[in-house]
Amino acid sequence: MISCEIENGSQFERGGMAMTGYQTQQSKALVAFLYRHPGWAFTARELAKALKDDPLTDQTVGESTVYRLLQKLVAEGIIKRYLSEGSRCYVYEMPPCGRPCNEHLHIKCTLCHKLIHLGEAETNRVMQEAEKEGFVLDREQTLLLGQCAACRREAP
Repeated sequence: MISCEIENGSQFERGGMAMTGYQTQQSKALVAFLYRHPGWAFTARELAKALKDDPLTDQTVGESTVYRLLQKLVAEGIIKRYLSEGSRCYVYEMPPCGRPCNEHLHIKCTLCHKLIHLGEAETNRVMQEAEKEGFVLDREQTLLLGQCAACRREAP
């Protein structure tokens, strides 16, 4: 389990990332939950329900509070926000690498929504292939879609 620490009463830190400003118990509960679920993508509604159902979360966090806090976390670069495949809903994710993940590309399963962070070497190979075609990829915004091995095994 990942432990989260509050230092000086003004920052929530882990892996060099900090949520700045005044921290309510609800914001601490939300960030702690996300740190316990790195690499998982949630809509705001799913996250509010997961917080309510989570036995480790001792704070009640309303859905409107979740929406507000998610916007703050995205703005501070602590979590990533993606448009959910085939909908107009955003999903939010705590990077599993423990730091802002705008240096590499991502692969997302269109069935289970698992998000995989490509390593530096793999990212550079994809970037170079695109550049050979005269195309420059945006590392922060590029998301490659497909199906993970587990979902392919379960498919009929």
